[in-house]
Amino acid sequence: MGYGKKLRVEEGDILAIPIRVKERGLYAFCRVISYEPSVGGAFLVEVFNYMSSSSSDCVQAVAERKRLFPPIFAAMVFVGDQIPWKIVFTDDKFDKTAVGYDDIEIAFPRSAPPEIWCKGKTRPVTSKSELEGIERSIIWTPIQIEQRVIAKVDPEAAAPWLKASGIQ
Repeated sequence: MGYGKKLRVEEGDILAIPIRVKERGLYAFCRVISYEPSVGGAFLVEVFNYMSSSSSDCVQAVAERKRLFPPIFAAMVFVGDQIPWKIVFTDDKFDKTAVGYDDIEIAFPRSAPPEIWCKGKTRPVTSKSELEGIERSIIWTPIQIEQRVIAKVDPEAAAPWLKASGIQ
């Protein structure tokens, strides 16, 4: 078994994420917003609030542009010999500012001092209250993203670690 197989993605790529919800095979969809070398080489992605039994339904997901949760940092590294996520659409004219890139904030509450990431840079916060309501910085693995999607769609099926974390 191989470890660390990478999916090569570009800004604007839309990926189909296979998940199982209530014994049904479905696809969730995410878009790569940006590559962020300052955050461990992670990708900033948005996961859409849209499920389908077909991996080719990405056009509907993007047209609605509703996010399942705030954008997150993701590692595109998969365990094993297979990469279950598939690039289903590439938007060569993708403009990250059109999806609110300049307004996305992610909190680094454990930094010393705590920081907020925005537009590829971090800035220190003057008060911990600035961090309230902002997505916490975690570089999510594909499996963790799948589990977070499942937890949003079917909270009873949420992984114990995710329930205990308090992450929505």
